[in-house]
This record gives sequence, C-alpha cells and structure tokens, in this order.
Amino acid sequence: MDRSFLSDQAVVAASREFVCIRLATYESASEAKVLTSVFQSRSGMLENTVFALLAPDGKTPLARAGRSPREAVGGAPDEAVKGLAAKLKELSGKYSGTAPVGAALPYLADLRRGMNVAACEIQPLLGVVAGSDDARKKIEQALLPLVWSADFAGRFAVARAKDAAEAAQYVDGALKGDGVFVVQPDAFGQKGRLLAFAPGSDRDAMAAALKQGLQQFVAEPKDSHRHIDEGMRRGIHWKSEIPVTDPMAPKR
Repeated sequence: MDRSFLSDQAVVAASREFVCIRLATYESASEAKVLTSVFQSRSGMLENTVFALLAPDGKTPLARAGRSPREAVGGAPDEAVKGLAAKLKELSGKYSGTAPVGAALPYLADLRRGMNVAACEIQPLLGVVAGSDDARKKIEQALLPLVWSADFAGRFAVARAKDAAEAAQYVDGALKGDGVFVVQPDAFGQKGRLLAFAPGSDRDAMAAALKQGLQQFVAEPKDSHRHIDEGMRRGIHWKSEIPVTDPMAPKR
C-alpha cells in the first residue's frame, strides 16, 4: 500500500479489524508462492507489489487483487482511499472474528532483512537479542503485549538477532546482555544506530525503551530515483533470496 493509503486515518482504523500481513515478495521463496497464487500481472511473473483482500481461509478473494488497493476499489486516487476504508468496513461486518489479535511477535525473516524492511518503510527497528532460548522466551513474553498495544502497534519493524554477535554486526552501539533494542536504520538498511536498549525482561523498562526509540527516531523521506542513484554510486547492492522478476523494478 502506498503512503496515501497508509496515512489515511479512516483506513488505519478500519484495518484494525483485519489480520494485516506484509509478505516479503523476493525475500522469501515460500511467501512468493503465496503472492503468485493471489495475483499475476500481464507479465506472468511475480511483480514487486501485490494487494489482496482475502477471506479467513486465506484463499478466497473478497475483492479484485492487483498491484495496489486502487485495483480493489477503483476510482480516482482520492476516491480510492475513501473507497478502501468503506470496503474494509463493509467486509469486516461480514466476518465477526473472536480470536484475540497478537498471539505472537510479528517477526520479519531475520535481522538483516528486518533492518532493510525498516529502512524501506521509514520505521525504527525493534530487535530482540538473547543468549539462550529460555532468556529469549522470557523477553518475548514480556514484549508481546507491548508490541500489540495501542501505543506501539504497527510502529516498528520487528526482528530477532540469532545472538549477540549478529546484533553487534548490524547495530552501532553497545548492547549489554540480553534484552530489546531500538535502532535507526541507515538509508540503505545495512546497519542501524542504537536509540534505546532495555536489558532483561522487565516490561516497564521495555516500554520506556520503546517510547525513547520513537521519540529519537528521525523519519527521513526518500526520493526513490535519487536514492537508487546514490546507492549505485556508493556501490551498495542488495541480494534478494529469489530473483527479482518485476520488469519495471530498478537495479539493486
């Protein structure tokens, strides 16, 4: 969804009645199969953006799938935004879900791809680092209700570091032990600058770190053409998990 849809408060409010999933396109072979089952463009190949509204079975389309929400609702750009909010309200009224939202942390595939997604989405990255499975589970148990709370839901990209060494590889700043960290991704999603860290599994400390991270995070808009040119000039290239098949996609 482009920013005109994401920034509309009526769309945001209506979307809370849905399970919203951001699939990884070229960063996951298994997720790419899901996307191609939902929509194929004239090229016959998986393209970079896909938008679909599906029934609770995850398969039945509830609107026309396409590259953007406009194809689901039609109309001029301004009308399409209003149309999407209305469509979401209409559909949510037909499916009265009872299961609670937030049974798991919305982890991205790994820290490398999480950092890149955060940079692309112009969001801070929230990370979990732990030296053992037991420590990680305690951290996740404390973090879970915070991530899905009204104050923080949807405001972070979330990823898990395999261990302290991987966290140090991608984060500039001292991570002292197990805990959660918030970083400002660099423009190209290669590394992040530490904004806040909460050691251990204390929920109040985590909440304070998340607030601090949001306060210190600087959202820097990007001009895509200049951004790509600058990346090429600096020799920065991104290797996706599967080949990029969108004929209009820029070089990475």
